[in-house]
Amino acid sequence: MGSHWESCKGLFEYSLFFPLSMDRESERIPKIEVRALDKDIQHLELLLEVESQLNRYQESISLTNVTKKSLIRNMTNIPILDFLYVNPDKGILLFTWDTYKLSVKKLVQEDSNEFLPFTVTFNDLTHFSLLNSDWVHRWGMWWNLDVIKFTKEDIRMRWRRTIDPFGLYSERRGLIHRVVHVLLLRPFARVMSLELAVSGQFWMAIWFRGFQLDEGQHVFRPQLEKTS
Repeated sequence: MGSHWESCKGLFEYSLFFPLSMDRESERIPKIEVRALDKDIQHLELLLEVESQLNRYQESISLTNVTKKSLIRNMTNIPILDFLYVNPDKGILLFTWDTYKLSVKKLVQEDSNEFLPFTVTFNDLTHFSLLNSDWVHRWGMWWNLDVIKFTKEDIRMRWRRTIDPFGLYSERRGLIHRVVHVLLLRPFARVMSLELAVSGQFWMAIWFRGFQLDEGQHVFRPQLEKTS
């Protein structure tokens, strides 16, 4: 989101973000980003409709005081893009939704100039990312290997931040801390960030339930049950 903008009749620009099922949990919220172009917009009402072969979903977006500084809204009514049903033997693939339509229901500029409702865009998705993700079928269900790869990369980046020299030479760090960091922590972190070590950490976390694989598509930390 924000890396690609679409212009709407020179009135405003928008950027849409539709997460996939294999995205990190913190990123699995559809979003829209909007900013005014020539004139500020006093009031803007948008309607996003997504549709699959089975269902339709709508998200009403009401914004006020839209300026050249972008506004970001979460779209909680729009489901993430995912396989709804897979039958590889018959070649049947159903997705949570396939098309989306963005419409302007009301637009009033700062000079009170008002526009009639109109359609901004209509798109039919190819599901390129989902279809090109790394899937395997094991034990009667489909597993997405991308989520394992992403989680391993998170583990690797945590160790690399330990090697970060900016923390080493901070004024708050004493000489002893720097020596320990250079001689012990940094070599240890380098070893722990190697591919074989990262794989071992990941599967140990799965084994000891530090992480769980949910339906083969999500990696999450289980909630500990509270005892009275």
